[in-house]
Amino acid sequence: MNTNQNSDYSFENVFLNLQDFLREGNKIKTKFVTNTEWIQNTICSVETDTFEIGIKVSYIVNNISNDDVLEFKYFFEEYEYLIRGTVEEINLNFGTIVIRVYSIQRVKNRRIHTRFGVALCCYVIPDAMKKHCYAVTQNISKGGVSLQTKANMDIGHVFALNIYISKDRIISLAVKILRKKASGSDFIYDTNIETINRKSEAYFKELFEVLEKYDDELYYKYINKLNKNVIE
Repeated sequence: MNTNQNSDYSFENVFLNLQDFLREGNKIKTKFVTNTEWIQNTICSVETDTFEIGIKVSYIVNNISNDDVLEFKYFFEEYEYLIRGTVEEINLNFGTIVIRVYSIQRVKNRRIHTRFGVALCCYVIPDAMKKHCYAVTQNISKGGVSLQTKANMDIGHVFALNIYISKDRIISLAVKILRKKASGSDFIYDTNIETINRKSEAYFKELFEVLEKYDDELYYKYINKLNKNVIE
């Protein structure tokens, strides 16, 4: 049984000026290289080989230190980029960190939806004869969900997925497995949404409105603080 991502989904090493493809205000996904969970951030400034992103101050204080190694995913035009770099500067006043990049890889972008790194509790229902299996989303888009669970399923399998926004607000989907990889005793699946009912679609829309607003607020807080300091 193949537990790896599709073989045609491979990154190539490239040497680029960050200003050629990173754009201020665009979204970028961030994680520690040792973690599997991505979070969504906004690019605040870009130099030749460094860039600055906005992150909640509480997250910076509790999780990030100088020289930490972080990994980033970024989508621009026809490419998806995988970037690695170290934390060079932490600015708690602005709620930002500066990253010095040492590695850039890219692959042809086949995704059409923005993905948000968010951990939501959910239940996988592999088929009608099996019990529900607990799972956690890693990221979510309007076209698909990436999740981690102990359920062992094959690429191409379609299964039911219930995502809990709250106790009484459940998004019920049927999703198809596009990619699969092992993570310890768990499995990580990238899926495509096959069907969704009208009630769940309304919850889905509300969820993305919240996620998009959150990202925009982080960016505009940075811009407002920057402008205030320049004026003063």
